[in-house]
Amino acid sequence: MKFGNPIDEILSDNKLGSAELLEKINEFLLNKFSKGLSIEKDLKKIGNRFVEFQNIRHYVDELMSLPKSRIMQYLIDFEPNSITKFELIYKRFFPYIKDNTTIVTLSNSKTITEILKFAARKKTNLHIYISESRPVNEGTIMAEHLALFGINTTIITEAMIPKYVEKSDFSLIGADKLLNDGSVINKTGSRMLAIVSKYFNKPFYVATDKTKMSLNNEFVQSPHTQNEIYFSKTKKVIVAENYYFEKIESELITKIITD
Repeated sequence: MKFGNPIDEILSDNKLGSAELLEKINEFLLNKFSKGLSIEKDLKKIGNRFVEFQNIRHYVDELMSLPKSRIMQYLIDFEPNSITKFELIYKRFFPYIKDNTTIVTLSNSKTITEILKFAARKKTNLHIYISESRPVNEGTIMAEHLALFGINTTIITEAMIPKYVEKSDFSLIGADKLLNDGSVINKTGSRMLAIVSKYFNKPFYVATDKTKMSLNNEFVQSPHTQNEIYFSKTKKVIVAENYYFEKIESELITKIITD
């Protein structure tokens, strides 16, 4: 697929987590703004595209509120994937993880990837089960990152989640948005993982940074193309629903761990 504007390639990415997307967005805007070009239209496109990602919405709002004289320094100083931030989350997560811990997770989260890497430096024989996270299977990306780091990693389907939660120590996800009522917005499949964890009396943890916090309880579930889950060359008689994000109620969450 060809893109006329580099930002369109970023906007079309549905596999990267919000922290990694934000890193790409900042790099693009810094490069463009340093050439004396306006980024106002790009910011509006970014805000409209990533309504589910609280950290990206916060970033866009911050930039749009700044006077032009301060934008360059903001872009230069911005660090969406600060190792210090991930290390702080890990330190608060540390009491919950031991040697030989087995964890079930899903999707592709930079935060979860980094804190599990920190954990693997301190703990031995961790085993991570990662749901492939349909429809675009971005869970395989996180699995590859962890496996290359030397962490025992197994890919499973969403349908296999109950089997592995039953024998796990706990479940762990990142978050795209923390609502004011204590609930969380994350990749579809997270709610099922939380419900199954509760059924088997296993802790369900959320690890994320404070940029994901929202002052409201807004969540609009936007549909994505049905061709990702069903495509027929004949006349379509089946309706396919395809949502990327869902709400996980606070009562299903054991603890939210932040920086």
